[in-house]
Amino acid sequence: MTEATVREIYTAVVTDLHKRLPALEKAIAAGNRDEVRRIGHAIKGGCGMAGAMQVAKLGAILESRSESGIDQLDNCRDALQELYSATQRLERMLEKEFPA
Repeated sequence: MTEATVREIYTAVVTDLHKRLPALEKAIAAGNRDEVRRIGHAIKGGCGMAGAMQVAKLGAILESRSESGIDQLDNCRDALQELYSATQRLERMLEKEFPA
C-alpha cells in the first residue's frame, strides 16, 4: 500500500474511535450491555481489519465482558480508559509516521 493509503486508513480508524468512545462511555454508564457489546464488536472488527491489533483486542474485551452472564460492565470502564490511551497512541503514531 502507498503511504497515502495507509495514512487514510489509520485516519479513518482514529476518526471512528473518536465517534465511538463517547457512545461507549455513555452505554457503560447507563448499563446498556447490548450497546457496549455492539460498539466493542464494531471496534474489534474495524481495527482488526486495519491492523490496529491492540485496539481490536480492547474491542474484543469490551464485547466479551458485556456478553458475560456476570455483570462485568464495571470492568469495562478500565478497558474504556485503555481504549482512550490506545487511541492517543494511534494518533501519535499517525502524526509521527505519516505527517500531513
